[in-house]
Amino acid sequence: MKQRIPWPIKFAIKVAIGITGVDYKLLKRARIVEHGRMEDAGFSVEVFNRHVAAPRRDLLLGCAGVLLELGPGDSIATGVLGRVAGFSEVVLIDAGCFADIKPEAINRLFVSLGDHAHSVKADADPRTVTAQLHAAGISYLTDGLRSLQSIAPGRVSHSFSNSVLQHVYRDELAEFIEALGRAHAAGSLSSHSINFTDHFSGGYVNHRLPGWVMESALIKRANLYTNRVSPRDFAGLFAAAGFAVRRVEVDFYESKPVAFCAYDCAEAFTDGVGSRRVLRAIFLLRKN
Repeated sequence: MKQRIPWPIKFAIKVAIGITGVDYKLLKRARIVEHGRMEDAGFSVEVFNRHVAAPRRDLLLGCAGVLLELGPGDSIATGVLGRVAGFSEVVLIDAGCFADIKPEAINRLFVSLGDHAHSVKADADPRTVTAQLHAAGISYLTDGLRSLQSIAPGRVSHSFSNSVLQHVYRDELAEFIEALGRAHAAGSLSSHSINFTDHFSGGYVNHRLPGWVMESALIKRANLYTNRVSPRDFAGLFAAAGFAVRRVEVDFYESKPVAFCAYDCAEAFTDGVGSRRVLRAIFLLRKN
């Protein structure tokens, strides 16, 4: 929804939509909600470079093994980009089937992102498309935590998420990050951009609402949910799952332009954040 709409009106509209249970894909077409912009080829390349290509290039690592994206949203673009880059397999995990997997959309992605060797049949149904993607080394799994838990231990060589982890339900988050750590091979990388503002006011109104409101089924159905877990608590969850912080880039909500800081270890990050309001943090982690 457009930012010019006052947040109370935006909030009320989304709650009403949550009550009526309108299908997400209808809301997406109406431009009311969207799960990222990965169907935009330029945006998907930018995200891939930020979370995968750049950190591996900086550490002189090639693109090999299994790449995992959490929350691919509206597109399986990362699957194509990862295979073109050289990963043997790309696993995409989401909480539902939000991606456009119509054959024409998939084939357009293959061409626009540089994979001219693969395509899916023009008349394929969703199950056939998923099977043909799997044959091309792209697995699209849509059962959230259970899908993540199904990955064999130590199988993943790189993972990332872009503005996703703040939406994982609070009561599942520790188990979710623990499963992520279990899926990773020793020495592998994991990159996560996490937003700490809400998704209706652009600020921190979500922290002023009572827990019974923000954790309610209605807020979750209305695409308004954020788990309100603090940056320092995220750092603790990553550490508990066996990840060490290599770098954290932080945008603070205290001035214009936004204050920016970078930290190269968990201790410096937790000390530097203190009680300051964080807009966004990008964690680059390495599995112990």
